[in-house]
Amino acid sequence: DRLIRTPSFVSSMPLWEKEGTPGARRDNGFGDFWEQYHEITRKDRVNPGKARKEWNKLSAGERTAAVENIENYYCHLNHTRFCLHAVNYLSNKAFRNEYGLY
Repeated sequence: DRLIRTPSFVSSMPLWEKEGTPGARRDNGFGDFWEQYHEITRKDRVNPGKARKEWNKLSAGERTAAVENIENYYCHLNHTRFCLHAVNYLSNKAFRNEYGLY
């Protein structure tokens, strides 16, 4: 008999999302931000370590604003080629951008 092994969903999850994993860190919402940012922008998922470092520098209010303003930021881009990677979105605090009516 031949067994076909398929990776389980949990083993394919990033370390910060696994429940009860030894060494797993609390991500302070970083996993949710990371998923949502890339779902909306369709950018490559690059530099997660640097992005996490920038995320940890933000206050709780800034973290909330960062997540809530992803779509607003993306919709106000003149062209998608100008869309920042997640790490630069956080370090530049692009979630604070103010858009006028013109």
